[in-house]
Amino acid sequence: MDAPTIVPSFASAALPFAPFCTLWIPSSARLLALGCRQDGSASLGALHLYKLEMPADSGQLRLLLDAAKQAGGKTTTGLSRAGLKCGTFDLSTPSGRLLAVGDFEGRVSVWDVERLQGERPLQTLFTIEGGHDQIVNSIDATPHLLLT
Repeated sequence: MDAPTIVPSFASAALPFAPFCTLWIPSSARLLALGCRQDGSASLGALHLYKLEMPADSGQLRLLLDAAKQAGGKTTTGLSRAGLKCGTFDLSTPSGRLLAVGDFEGRVSVWDVERLQGERPLQTLFTIEGGHDQIVNSIDATPHLLLT
């Protein structure tokens, strides 16, 4: 059995939005960056999906999905009309990767992360409207309970 190793290098990426939350996708080499982008006077949700690739000497992040570009730069109804503030994968089970996200308008949405890839438009599994009057600052979950 090999001994545990510490990866000595880190990867970084310049983001075209203000990130509020980054999350490793469970049991994968992928991560999500959630945040807020400015579109004129409106703040819109931003989501980037990256894959960590480890060449011989350093880590690199390869962009797999830019939700704004996927929607043609428009407000992405499947994503959010507002900036994304927080997220968690704690709602997931070993057989599925569910992402719960809170936004700046008090909504909580749940997505199946495996559906975020490819050319399909983003679609939520479900959204809870009006759970908060304003920002959902923090979110946590278990496979059977969602807390904000």
